[in-house]
Amino acid sequence: MQEATQSALATASLPADYQTLTAMNLCNFASEEEGEQSLQLKDNILVDVATRASAFLNADELSKWQEFRTNAIKNSRNFILMERKLMAPVSN
Repeated sequence: MQEATQSALATASLPADYQTLTAMNLCNFASEEEGEQSLQLKDNILVDVATRASAFLNADELSKWQEFRTNAIKNSRNFILMERKLMAPVSN
């Protein structure tokens, strides 16, 4: 997972200490563009992990990983949207 993360960061020309945890990167809440970039980065990492894991996981385990990947991206997207709503200015 760490190798996949470092590879994805290098490919995206991001610093090695870039925060890949969606909830910990406050830029995701302030900018839709940053949020989408972060979600794409996370998905790229999970795809790379699945590719590497195919060497030792069986078909059922890989299927479960893909389900995890889908849910992780969906949940991260929902979290970003929720945080944006919570942080939005109150309108009268």
